[in-house]
Amino acid sequence: MDDYIKRSSAIELLIEIPSSMSVCLTKEECLGKSMMKDFAIQKIRNAPAADVRENVHGKWELECEPDGTPYCLHCSVCDQEWARIDIGSFYDYCPYCGADMRGESDG
Repeated sequence: MDDYIKRSSAIELLIEIPSSMSVCLTKEECLGKSMMKDFAIQKIRNAPAADVRENVHGKWELECEPDGTPYCLHCSVCDQEWARIDIGSFYDYCPYCGADMRGESDG
């Protein structure tokens, strides 16, 4: 599985590298190391962004008739009704908004 990081966090890590970590024998060597750091920062800035989205959690909520008879389920995130009670079991994800229904709610 790929790991995704924030571009700004990667750049901050490079910026925070102290100059004292670089042992230079000549002024040109130090300049070259500084240019490599700037080059790395620029490459990260220009790298294509990954197509990811935040994982949203929700839960299935039961709706009942005024007399208390259950009749459908709906998503706590998008509020879409997805199934009548007699159709089947709960899905792990909402088919409308993609919310993950397997864990804790974000609300």
